[in-house]
Amino acid sequence: MQRFCWWVAELLSRTLEAEEREAVSGDIVEAGASGIQAVRDLLGLVVRRQSALWKSWKPWAALAGLAIFGFLLSQDSRRAADRSAVFIWLYANNWDSMQITNAALRSVLAQYTEAIALMYLALACRAWLVGFVAGYLSGRAALVNAALFTLMALIGVPMVAPHGTYVGHIAVFSVFFYHAIFPWIVQVILILLPGVWGMRHFREKYA
Repeated sequence: MQRFCWWVAELLSRTLEAEEREAVSGDIVEAGASGIQAVRDLLGLVVRRQSALWKSWKPWAALAGLAIFGFLLSQDSRRAADRSAVFIWLYANNWDSMQITNAALRSVLAQYTEAIALMYLALACRAWLVGFVAGYLSGRAALVNAALFTLMALIGVPMVAPHGTYVGHIAVFSVFFYHAIFPWIVQVILILLPGVWGMRHFREKYA
């Protein structure tokens, strides 16, 4: 328990400026505080510092932008997942026969591979750009917005497929993985990770 508390305290301390973090950490060590006490003291300090940051309009603009564009990116992520699920299912279930007898179909699937890769790349780049702009607007409040963006990305995948996606593809989406698990994987890889990376990149390079 103490080890976990010190780990939480370390995460909280990272939200502070370097000089203040060193000073606060030194005070905690000198006082011989326990892990729980360290978390309590740091949490109170972080809340006060973050509250002051949110008096500006920029973190709120970043939060609104993340909510709007995050929702749109989630929709695009679901569409990309459903479209590529059909391709992946077809490829996985016909690979042996295609290798032996159907060169034309292999060629078509190769074209689809390129199209899907470009679609994924475009989606990841858009997510990175949204995160980068949000990092610029958030400033030191980026940690809170990153946490909210992460939460939104994890729960924001639309569970209803876009209209018409399942028509003609019942065999694909009757598989639990393709209609429930795969969209979450795409969301995390193409939206969450690039978005948080964009916010972190701005903080490290320009803040």
